[in-house]
Amino acid sequence: VENKERITSEIEQVMSRKKEAESRLLAALDEVRAQTEESIAKSLLEWKEDQKKREKEFMANKVMKVRKATLAALQPELQRLLDNQRIEIDQLGQEEETKLKYSSYEAQSNHETRISEYRTDSENQKTLLAARRKDEWTEQIASTCCKRA
Repeated sequence: VENKERITSEIEQVMSRKKEAESRLLAALDEVRAQTEESIAKSLLEWKEDQKKREKEFMANKVMKVRKATLAALQPELQRLLDNQRIEIDQLGQEEETKLKYSSYEAQSNHETRISEYRTDSENQKTLLAARRKDEWTEQIASTCCKRA
């Protein structure tokens, strides 16, 4: 009986230690589970943030590539437009230069025409003056001859 009580007591002690060990094990498991969940949540959050950053960088690279490709594609068209604009500017400059030359020629021609008209006028006035003097002289001679007669 004594042996039986001792064995029972030992079994109860073992069972008690087993329960304490299970309890400590469950507490440790709960703590490990909580730490693991926290670590996983933190890692997941970091991964999501990194993923957003990678996506932004990826999109920024895509946008940059598209911009470069667009600029490269538009380069010949832009160059053609610039060349056409330069040609138009040169043509306008030549037209303006031609207009100025013609204006200058026209002004010079008008000036020469006026000078010619003034010369003709002057010659006509000289001729008229000479004719008047001749008429006056003829009248004087006639009046002198008439007085003598």
